[in-house]
Amino acid sequence: MAKKSFFEKLGLVESEVTSEYEMPEVADVNVGVSFGPNIEQPTPVQAEVPEGDTIDIGAVYEANSMNPADSVTVYKIKDVIDTFPSEMPTKTKRATVKNLMMTLGYDAVAIMSDAEQRKELLRTVGNDKMNALFDEMKSNDQQIESMKEQIEALTNRNVEAGAAIEKITNTVQDELKMISSIEEFIEEDKTEPAGKEGAQ
Repeated sequence: MAKKSFFEKLGLVESEVTSEYEMPEVADVNVGVSFGPNIEQPTPVQAEVPEGDTIDIGAVYEANSMNPADSVTVYKIKDVIDTFPSEMPTKTKRATVKNLMMTLGYDAVAIMSDAEQRKELLRTVGNDKMNALFDEMKSNDQQIESMKEQIEALTNRNVEAGAAIEKITNTVQDELKMISSIEEFIEEDKTEPAGKEGAQ
């Protein structure tokens, strides 16, 4: 005869349904904390947004005090679900979890409230970070457009400067050629021997 699982011992599931599975002991699923049905409802959180472009889920929860050690949260339920065999039918998993929650005194309303607050927190933080990044991108786009105008102005100025350089070069070269031609004319006149033209 197959050994009864922890859930079978509690009478949470029928043996013919779960006898093929080796269900973990409660200590293995990290659900040792129990609360009565009169657990206080979590108060709405004010979103504190950690710095940085990325979103670290753990850091978000930590910054917003969403990881109290003495709370029964969706993560305790996830720990239980993660211990189930992958081939276990979803319907069986759901029934087992609900029976376990009832046995341990977990308040489903409080857990669902925690879940909703976490979703709202993540949406708020995510939107805040995305809006900040969109604003930065918009500012960058404006700077890029301004830089494009500056680049165009500088490019046009370079064209003008290049044309001016060519004009200056031509003007100076023309003047230098004129001065050199005069110098050559004078020097050649000084070196001409006296009476040479008459001798010819």
